[in-house]
This record gives sequence, structure tokens and C-alpha cells, in this order.
Amino acid sequence: MTRAGTIKNAAHFLDLSGKDGILTPLIKQLTEAAMSAELEEHLAGEGKPNRKHGHTSKTMKSLADSFELQTTRDRAGTFESQIVKKHQTQLTDELERKIIALFILRWRSCPEGLGIATRLTGWGWE
Repeated sequence: MTRAGTIKNAAHFLDLSGKDGILTPLIKQLTEAAMSAELEEHLAGEGKPNRKHGHTSKTMKSLADSFELQTTRDRAGTFESQIVKKHQTQLTDELERKIIALFILRWRSCPEGLGIATRLTGWGWE
């Protein structure tokens, strides 16, 4: 599901976490996007020729659920993500809280999103 599709269909999710929850796909998509941007920055800063070289899949555990994360690679093998490090299998609580906060801020920008954020979190938003 695309990022826009996930947000658009958020009203249909019944749970925050678990197999059918909204958090797992959102955490996965934002983490992958951040890692891709991190690789772009790495490649731009290198003085020698290097380029993207696909993805590798790894199982990550989060507070919401576990999921398959597509980690980015570079041809020279010099890239090491700071967001999700090699051999790391669990997302940090801090990273998950930041991801959730970003999406809630996004949802609050429209009336429908405000209703979704209120329903999903149970918090009163003003």
C-alpha cells in the first residue's frame, strides 16, 4: 500500500497495532523513506563513484508489530544506516514515537484527519 493510500484508508483501520493496525505500515514506510534519503545523502557526499544497489529484506520488531523492512544498499558497500543499523532487529521506542507524532501532526491538518487521530488515539485534539 502506498503512503497516500495508507493515510487515505486510515479511517477503515480498527486498531493501532497488530496485523490489521495502522501503525505497522506507517512505521515501515517512513523508516524505509528515511533510510533511502540517508543513502542519497551518503552517495552525494562520497568523492568516488558509487551508486544504489538494491534492497535487502530484514524482519524488524516494533511495539506495534513485526514487519519486513527493505534496507537500502550501495554498490561499494560503504553505506551503513544510522536509523537502522546492521544486525538491528528492533526499532527504538524513540524512533517509533517520532514516527507516530509525525503522522498525527499530518492528520491534524485536515478535519477528517483530526477525527481519525482522535478515534485512533483516544486523545482530545484542539
